[in-house]
Amino acid sequence: MDLSYSEEQEMLWKSARDFLASRVPKSLVREMEEDERGYVPEI
Repeated sequence: MDLSYSEEQEMLWKSARDFLASRVPKSLVREMEEDERGYVPEI
C-alpha cells in the first residue's frame, strides 16, 4: 500500500503551509498549544 502524497496533495500541503507561515506567528501557535482551550481569546 502506497501512503505517499500525490503530486496534487503535496502542492496543496505546501500552499497551506506557506499561507499559514506568512500570516500566523509561531509564538501564537505555541500559545494556542499551551492553552487548555486550544485557542486564544483574541482569535
